Amino acid sequence: MASRSGDDFLKVENEVFQKLKADDEVDYKKFQSDPEAKKKAEAAMKKTYEELTRMIAHTASLDEALGHLSPDRQDLIKTSFRLQSFNVDIQHETDGSVNLRFASLSGTPLSFVSSVVKLDSNTYEQNRYVLAARIIFEVVMLLLNLIVLAVKPSSKAVAEAMEKITTILSFADNFIDDVDKMVDAARRDDNEGVALAIIACLVDLYKIVGSQLFSLFKIFLMDMSWLDIIIAIAQAACYIATIVLSAGAAAVAKVISLFLDATDFLRKLLQMEEFKGALHTD
Repeated sequence: MASRSGDDFLKVENEVFQKLKADDEVDYKKFQSDPEAKKKAEAAMKKTYEELTRMIAHTASLDEALGHLSPDRQDLIKTSFRLQSFNVDIQHETDGSVNLRFASLSGTPLSFVSSVVKLDSNTYEQNRYVLAARIIFEVVMLLLNLIVLAVKPSSKAVAEAMEKITTILSFADNFIDDVDKMVDAARRDDNEGVALAIIACLVDLYKIVGSQLFSLFKIFLMDMSWLDIIIAIAQAACYIATIVLSAGAAAVAKVISLFLDATDFLRKLLQMEEFKGALHTD
């Protein structure tokens, strides 16, 4: 059994290193020429793999799924969706018009969008991308928590990440589809459906040519050292590759669904449903 597990990890490890080698966001030559860096990345991936496969095999309850982790790690994962990106209010005015009001968590203006946007046929699509990008932003934050990184992005990181994600949305329709599936599942009170769509979104970010996931990690982790960023990228890639190669999406989705209930993330998804119906045209 141990040999089978070891062989499975080697498949994951090989997949991750091939992905890193092919990605422009990773200085793989520098990484490969530093034996100590590679050793640290391998150890971090092995730990990620073992923790995830243990969780996949124990999904009866959240306590069982996370029971092998320290209390601090458990709390970090359980509170993942309390993390916020920025605030959006959809305001229906007395004259029948609709305004979107954007603000940071502290109430200050955002650098990447106007504080007040009148919703009409000219602004609808652009702001649909902004709201969808906010969802993907928080999905990536979840992955950071799952691999044990508690990150509070700076306003600069939020702005850069949002610009990057809206650019991705402009050329990759499958991410809008992933968000739409989250919204539809949230409308049906189907938390496992939301979680499955979250995993699909992460897999799409991982598989896309010139991994957008890695470039987003570099933005979120911009204050960390080069080596720590590479190790985090390797752990994230390991997490997703393990889900794919072990056919573990349903098990991981079940665990995520257990800490999704009554979170602000679900409110954001339902807000997107409201946004879809906010603009009425003849």
